[in-house]
Amino acid sequence: MAAESKDILIVGASARAAAKQAAALGYRVWAADLFEDADLTAIAAETRKVLDYPHGFAPACATLPPAPWMFTGGLENHPDVVDTISRNRPLLGNPGAVLKQVRDPLQLSAVFRDAGIPFPETRLSPPTDPGANWLRKPFTSCAGRSIRPATASAGTAGRHFFQRFVLGQLLGAAYTASNGKAMLIGVTRQLVGQTWCGVEGFQYCGSLGPLSLSAHEEQQFQHIGTVLARHFGLRGLFGVDVIRDHDATIWPIEVNPRYTASMELYCDNVLTFHLAAWHQDDLPDTVATQAGCRGKAIVFATHDIDAMPDLRELSEIDGTSLLLADIPATGTRIASGQPVVSVFAEGQDENDVDRKLRKNVAAMYSLLANARG
Repeated sequence: MAAESKDILIVGASARAAAKQAAALGYRVWAADLFEDADLTAIAAETRKVLDYPHGFAPACATLPPAPWMFTGGLENHPDVVDTISRNRPLLGNPGAVLKQVRDPLQLSAVFRDAGIPFPETRLSPPTDPGANWLRKPFTSCAGRSIRPATASAGTAGRHFFQRFVLGQLLGAAYTASNGKAMLIGVTRQLVGQTWCGVEGFQYCGSLGPLSLSAHEEQQFQHIGTVLARHFGLRGLFGVDVIRDHDATIWPIEVNPRYTASMELYCDNVLTFHLAAWHQDDLPDTVATQAGCRGKAIVFATHDIDAMPDLRELSEIDGTSLLLADIPATGTRIASGQPVVSVFAEGQDENDVDRKLRKNVAAMYSLLANARG
């Protein structure tokens, strides 16, 4: 059992969610991400904004104290960057060798097939049956960006693979793992390509949950997590994107071997499960998540914003109560198509939270309409 440091460095496309939970647990936090949002700088001892993604992360981390570190979204696609940063500080996460394996769709396909778990047909060459539903996915996929319908003439140049489309509901499962075992924390419904968030296609723009599962569904999710932990040696928090089809069969499609964007919805201390993988000998006996349902939606800019208004004290717009995070610094310029801010809602069930999120997002767009470039 390793001695626990109360200092931590959190690195990734967005560090705010994990940093907030770490600070609440009594950690002194340093952070490096792409946004350096106001609510991150308010809780971190020091931050770095990385402009050169992903190569700027290692130099940025080198300027911060040698605390143990963990990564959030995006860096799972860059195992060499992860290993470079880990040369100078302890990694509380999955190393490059593990990332290369678990992010390989052909390896995933073989592992799941051997375990009797359905996985969409996956290939490196373009489909020969363009009439069928296929997707072209980048190997470095993150948040659904650059996923497109595939055609027989689509080229790969070694940067894409092809996966047969499975019709159903897109969900995200959260797990914690240690010593070849995994425990399911919960499952959320993913918001993808929602025009009311300013996006389309397969772009991730939020989550709602945790969801209620049938015993059969929970058994399938647990089997998926156990197979991944045992075969790849995953450690700490990880997520799995899945499709739930009309027969309630669960199809895993991608593994995110790190703290994911939806994890803050389960409970306010989900990060303890990640840290326990290094500071305890086994998984927790139980996982307690909050009652009811939570949701978050990411608001994307639908036009260039010349200078962001001050959102730090904003709690209401035209009578609509708002809970915000990932708040850009006042005066920040944001280009059309880029994320602006996250809005949250709570309720008794999915439908209630979905309705509240849409109302809150509409209120935010009303405010942003006056902040054009």
